[in-house]
Amino acid sequence: MSILTMADQMLGYNGLIHSKALLCRPDRSTSRISSRYAVKQIREFADGSREVIYPHQFAVEDTLPRHLEFCLKHEGVNLEVLKVLFEKTGPQPYADWLKSSPSSLYARRVSFFYEWLLDQKLPIPDVTAGHYTPAADPGQYYLPQGYRERRFRIINNLPGLPAFCPLVRRTPMLEAFIGKNLKGKITAALAGMDAEVLARAVDYLYLAETKSSYGIERETPTPERMRRFRRLLEVAGEDVTLDEDCFVGWQNEIMEPRRREASFRAIQNWLGKSGYRHRHRADYIPPAAEDAHLLMQGLAEYCRRAESGGIDSVIASACASFGFVFIHPFIDGNGRLHRFLLHHLLRRTGFTPPSALVPVSSVMYGDLGAYSEVLHTFSKPVMALLEYYLEENNAAITVTSRHPRDFYAYFDATRIVEYVYGAIEKAIEEDLPLEVAYLQCYDAAYNRINARYDMPGRELDLFIQVVVDNGGSLSISKRKSHFSLLTQEQIVEMESIISECFGPFFTKQRAS
Repeated sequence: MSILTMADQMLGYNGLIHSKALLCRPDRSTSRISSRYAVKQIREFADGSREVIYPHQFAVEDTLPRHLEFCLKHEGVNLEVLKVLFEKTGPQPYADWLKSSPSSLYARRVSFFYEWLLDQKLPIPDVTAGHYTPAADPGQYYLPQGYRERRFRIINNLPGLPAFCPLVRRTPMLEAFIGKNLKGKITAALAGMDAEVLARAVDYLYLAETKSSYGIERETPTPERMRRFRRLLEVAGEDVTLDEDCFVGWQNEIMEPRRREASFRAIQNWLGKSGYRHRHRADYIPPAAEDAHLLMQGLAEYCRRAESGGIDSVIASACASFGFVFIHPFIDGNGRLHRFLLHHLLRRTGFTPPSALVPVSSVMYGDLGAYSEVLHTFSKPVMALLEYYLEENNAAITVTSRHPRDFYAYFDATRIVEYVYGAIEKAIEEDLPLEVAYLQCYDAAYNRINARYDMPGRELDLFIQVVVDNGGSLSISKRKSHFSLLTQEQIVEMESIISECFGPFFTKQRAS
């Protein structure tokens, strides 16, 4: 057996992908052994990936067990790579490893992963000695407590099933978010509101969330579709059985009749820009239709486990909601349903109360670039491994390369969760207080102007809205089109009242 001491020899999961020709997305860590450095060197990149150069003393025997031990010890758990590797090598290397080292916690973990991922039993007897060890390191990932499995004396603390199991790494950013107790801040903010102001604020939040969710899709819905989506948001968190019928019912609720679907899709769909210049190019290809059904079953079970607790509410809700949009189980409506699912799970897990919601879509809509970047962190590595062709006029798509379900079942959701936590924090600490400030300032301005001038309520409401939207003054076009009966003196005085009353709102608005 040789020792890998060649300069910059690649190890870890990316080393296995390269040496075994595995069809997998690259792992976030690229590990190399080098004789040029006496200490470990780490380079972090903007996309979340990193390169780690290990000094020569980290060199390992060029065997599969030693490579896998290095992976689990230094890089964590990559279910996608492990599954493809197991399928390619068959069971014997892992059975032989455990037979020769029955007390090795790495051999036991790898054997557990083999049987869990492939649903195939290794030709070895049960392990009868040794302490129970976690399948994944709870110091490295956010995981439930798990339960003991006697066969390999492993604590199965994976958050999902083999059909759907994203993982989230512990990072300083997420530790800081969790430490802020945003759930408590929501409760405190709502408890401190006057009942009438709270009711109006919640009404606005539903409206804003509905408009923003459609705005992200670049759609202008009819009032009826707006009403239906808002109605769905209002019942988010209800105790329902998450199965195909439930998801179909939600899709039918928000879609116009001709776009309602009776089941999960039966064809391959894709996302791409419209227009001649962008024809014959897909920006994202979801899983095959038959795989989408299996993935959705796994996602539904992941949601049920999340509702029972054991993992942070935002982490679980973000993984499930983004997992849904990656699976894209319907031809239409997936984006809105993925954002609705986020609200549903945040309520089901007790993060948000039944009477309110956090306007996350409003934050997403306010910075579409950041939202798209998070989606692209998933779609780009997938698309880099797929080959396809689009038929004439983009009528259908055919994937000509292998199209593994594993791409969509196992992914590192850390960046996604960091983004969702940031959006929730902004919504709680900026958007919600801003709306409360608006309502308070509005009431003050309305009462003062109403006491001074005899104006119809709707006209006064519109006047305040357009002046505030314009930064404190009435535009010439709005004066001509809506307020031609007002004198210049009246306009100046009402503008002055609005500017004075809305001072706190404008201050908060500039700060945000």
